[in-house]
Amino acid sequence: MFCKRMALLLGCLAAFSLAGCATVGPSSVKLSAETSARSAELAKLHQDLVRVYFDGERRRVETFLRETWEPQFLRNLLGISGIMDDLRASISFDEAKRNELSVAMKEYLTDPSESDKLANEITATLTKTRATEPDAVRTIIRKYVPDAKVESATSHAAALLGTAEPALLILDFAEAAHAEMEKQRAAMIGPIDAAEKQVLAELSDAYTTLARAQGTITARLEAASRSAQQQDQLLQAVGVTDPAAIRMRLAGFSDTVTSALNDAGVKKDPNDILTTLRNALAKLPGRSAQNSTPAPTPPPAAPPANPQ
Repeated sequence: MFCKRMALLLGCLAAFSLAGCATVGPSSVKLSAETSARSAELAKLHQDLVRVYFDGERRRVETFLRETWEPQFLRNLLGISGIMDDLRASISFDEAKRNELSVAMKEYLTDPSESDKLANEITATLTKTRATEPDAVRTIIRKYVPDAKVESATSHAAALLGTAEPALLILDFAEAAHAEMEKQRAAMIGPIDAAEKQVLAELSDAYTTLARAQGTITARLEAASRSAQQQDQLLQAVGVTDPAAIRMRLAGFSDTVTSALNDAGVKKDPNDILTTLRNALAKLPGRSAQNSTPAPTPPPAAPPANPQ
């Protein structure tokens, strides 16, 4: 029985040796799993921090474009686009335009002879400012034309004078300027967006690798923990649960065997040798009375031969 238990014990020791003499408990597995969860949280926080950083860089560039570059760009564009000349031309009226307007207004007037006066007043007013052209034209026409014909006359005059032309010129200029500013904004912000995308991708790869490695560690810890539990069961089967105690018992076992062999070796009588060895081995660690088997009675010594 003792030999079987010692064989089992030696098997456990071999398992400990292969495992690096380390014991992995459930708490280590739990800690590893919690570390994996914390790593995922840290990855999200890290990515959010990167996004906040690049948002700040984009705002800095956009503020610079809006406050420094765009005003200069618009001033230069006004100078090279010819928009001011086009606007000046659109708010002036030549003689042909006045004559055309005068003829058109006659059909609305009670006194057709006032058509020249009406045309001159309209063109003079619109030359000063065309910001409120329709209202200005309507106000003047109302002084000459009966109320029933005011709106018709106003629409007719506006069509002849091209009252929407300055507004259209300004709208075209604004659209062109806006398109160019958006183009330059995209050119400036694009590299920042690309850098953010690259950093986030590298960060994601790094944390993915970390999570994969941590998962492997957790799996190995779980396997080691199960192995440790099995080792504990085997150790309990031989009555020992502490590896240090195992080493101490083995040392005691070796010392006892050595002592037993030394003591028995000095005996001359065969029966004395066996008795001495048996008594010494009975002192081995783990040897108990219930596991001991009765020692066989040594055969009686042979009587000395009678001399012939």
